[in-house]
Amino acid sequence: MGFAVLKTIFKLLAFVVAGFVSLCGFCAEKTAAGAAWVEADISGEISKPQVYILKRAFKLAESSNADALIINMDTPGGRLDAMLEIMEMISSSKLRTICYVNPNAVSAGAYIAFACDEIWFSPTGVMGAAESVLSDGGDVPTAMKRKIESFLSAKTKAVSGGNENRSLVQRAMSEPDFELKIDGNVLKEKGELLSLTANEAVKVYGNAPLLANGIANSPKEIARKIYGDKTPVKIEKISLTAFEKISKYIVSFSAVLMGIGMFFLFLELKTSGFGILGIAGVLFMLLVFLGSHMAGLAGYEAAVLFGLGMVLILLEIFLFTGTFVCAFFGIALILASLVAAGISLPEGSWIPDSSALVSSVWKCIFSIALAFALLAVFGKFFKTTSLWKKFVLEGGLGMGRNSDNLKKAEDNLTGSIGVAFTDMVPNGKVEINGKIYDAANSDGSFLKKGAEIVVVGSSSFELKVKSKN
Repeated sequence: MGFAVLKTIFKLLAFVVAGFVSLCGFCAEKTAAGAAWVEADISGEISKPQVYILKRAFKLAESSNADALIINMDTPGGRLDAMLEIMEMISSSKLRTICYVNPNAVSAGAYIAFACDEIWFSPTGVMGAAESVLSDGGDVPTAMKRKIESFLSAKTKAVSGGNENRSLVQRAMSEPDFELKIDGNVLKEKGELLSLTANEAVKVYGNAPLLANGIANSPKEIARKIYGDKTPVKIEKISLTAFEKISKYIVSFSAVLMGIGMFFLFLELKTSGFGILGIAGVLFMLLVFLGSHMAGLAGYEAAVLFGLGMVLILLEIFLFTGTFVCAFFGIALILASLVAAGISLPEGSWIPDSSALVSSVWKCIFSIALAFALLAVFGKFFKTTSLWKKFVLEGGLGMGRNSDNLKKAEDNLTGSIGVAFTDMVPNGKVEINGKIYDAANSDGSFLKKGAEIVVVGSSSFELKVKSKN
């Protein structure tokens, strides 16, 4: 009997030992596996491409059960709408979020950092000046500002873990009239915004650091300081794709690209039909729309407006020559499309942000001015070349001459014989006595280049001709 009891006890001990060994094996396996992080680089101006990067990073981190998502940040600030979208993304996630200030988190960057669970600094990191302003430097509407400050205050308290210093720093960085005073030390006086270096951010007041969880030279060092040397951490990095990088450059130079596109389209209006110059102009415009769409600044609406505008202009050229109705509405739609290309509509709204609208209008004005400047340069340096003759009237019509000169030109040219210098569909150019004139076939039919014509009259902009045969 005693032997049976001992046997039972032995079996129980063996079971417990086996279970303990299995548990240790599980722990060892988990320790060997280590931790997994996802790293997202946020550099340059805060804009829609950064929103897309973080969406991809959060999706990857959640699908792979990552232990944390770290934002490697270096930004001078950026768009208010993109900043709010990123903050909401961080706030709604259950992931552990870490902001690594490397080396700058200014303005919108500081707001995003405050939305994260932890803030770490590089040795040269600087964070601050987080007063919310519009893209043109103006003040944010009071209601929007209250919403941002309320969101930040609540979020900061939620992630501070009882560290009141962080909440105070958040106010000091965003409210000029707030005086930051801790343990009798005035860290920021009224009338200015707080900015902190790495050493200032980790300084301890009371029982907690002022702002930062620590200083590290890299995300790997942050992980090592959190987990220790015995726990390996795998960090998968999410960066801009090639298309996202291209979109950033396109958006940066969109005003110049629009100006060049307009320049080619203006030149095309001085030629017959629709040729290589018009195609080049359209391609430059489509490049702008593609970049804006890839950067999240515009949907397909801007390109659709541009397409409709081009259709109306082509109708003016080929079917309704001289009416100017189609051309007027076509140009209006194209200008509207250029403005729309630089505007990001708020989620669920068709009303654009006023600052974004003003900024886009000014960009469009700059593009138009650039196009006319290019036309002026083209006219000055190419006037004596054969290329100029293909685009510009030499006879005085359509060149800003007064009505007496136009009447004189009509008297001299009516009845004159010449040839079609270009195909006329029905607009084009004719050559009379060695000079090139804008012209239109009076009966609206097509005339092939080289066909003999006779002048039957003129308007303020072009000669009226017909086939001599």
